[in-house]
Amino acid sequence: MTAEDTTNQGRIDLTVKLDDKIYIMEFKVIEVDKTKGSALEQIKRKKYSEKYQQKGKKSILSE
Repeated sequence: MTAEDTTNQGRIDLTVKLDDKIYIMEFKVIEVDKTKGSALEQIKRKKYSEKYQQKGKKSILSE
């Protein structure tokens, strides 16, 4: 597990690396950001999974 995983586009809140998968997670406080799906959109917009594409593992995006 890596908290505040740095990429060239920002920081991933939490990355969990398993043998065959990498989970990329972004957390939002609902009271502050009421936009549904905004965490997942941030992961996609900032292309956080690109950091792990060369690892040969499936990236799973989560909010």
